[in-house]
Amino acid sequence: KNYVNKLTQVYRYSLQKDHNEGLSLVVEEIEFVKAYLSLFQERFEDALDVSITVEGIGRDTYVPRLALQLLVENALKHNQFTIQNPILIEIFNEGSQLLVVKNNKKKHAHSNYKKEQSGIGLKNLMQRYRLLNQSQIEIINDPIYYIVKIPILKIR
Repeated sequence: KNYVNKLTQVYRYSLQKDHNEGLSLVVEEIEFVKAYLSLFQERFEDALDVSITVEGIGRDTYVPRLALQLLVENALKHNQFTIQNPILIEIFNEGSQLLVVKNNKKKHAHSNYKKEQSGIGLKNLMQRYRLLNQSQIEIINDPIYYIVKIPILKIR
């Protein structure tokens, strides 16, 4: 029953009309991504470790709609993880300026593994920030972690 309720919450949010030029309140995006991740935690159990600590964010702050979902989906899509070798996804803020999505890298074990990696989702997110005339997202791709920092926007 809990799974169906979360699935309903995810679909409802995904289908809502957009009233703020493609933006959502940070607090709403966080609640949405929590519901989204709970679906995957039900499926993958202890293979997926999630930490969300976003604090001190005002009700007047925004991010592009479904931005966090896209970053979480990329982490799940591009990594192989098991109960013995889990993936950790952390979402946190750096002050009132940035939201950060960080995951440890768990490369696919099979060398012949080919996943379509067009990067279109990340490119679209970068373009959305450009269209909003805001600072760009920051990507840190080191040997252990993949980190994306997205600006938190304020509408005057």
